[in-house]
Amino acid sequence: MRWRQVIFLWLIAALLGAQYLFVDRRRPVVHPSERPVRPRLLAALAVDAVVGVRLERDGASVALRRHGEVWAVEQPAGGRIESGLVQALIESLTALEEIDRLAGGGRSDEALGLGDGALQIHVLDGGGHEVHLTLGGRNAAGTAVYARLGDSSDAVLVGRNLEYYASLILQEARRTTEPQGDGPVA
Repeated sequence: MRWRQVIFLWLIAALLGAQYLFVDRRRPVVHPSERPVRPRLLAALAVDAVVGVRLERDGASVALRRHGEVWAVEQPAGGRIESGLVQALIESLTALEEIDRLAGGGRSDEALGLGDGALQIHVLDGGGHEVHLTLGGRNAAGTAVYARLGDSSDAVLVGRNLEYYASLILQEARRTTEPQGDGPVA
């Protein structure tokens, strides 16, 4: 190795050391426990307090009622949905966090997907109080959906888990109540 190469490598090492001392070492390290906590949309609602759920979208409706630890389908008649899927929906609903809030008077309901065709979720707690939540369209990145709690004028951006579980339940209810044919019709 030539002496110029050695000097060059020592110079690079000195520059990297200076960057560490004067730039990288002074950056504050944010630990996950120090990050701000997002507010929960339904902070007053606990998983165990939910006794009934009704989902509605595009004319399809599913009503579920909890009896002890088991969820039963009240509507449509003859529908079957796994209790675990309903429990996942309830847990997702009660843990729903506000990602962003859009003040009322901004975009129209149709632009946010909160008009006709939006997913309507009605939740009944053990005290007889009903909470109404509307889930609309996805944001531009496709990572969250717009929601509206009750008759609020504000729209809230929330994660997609709740929409996912609600769609699975509506799909499963349709599948289990459709008449099963004997095969293809000629």
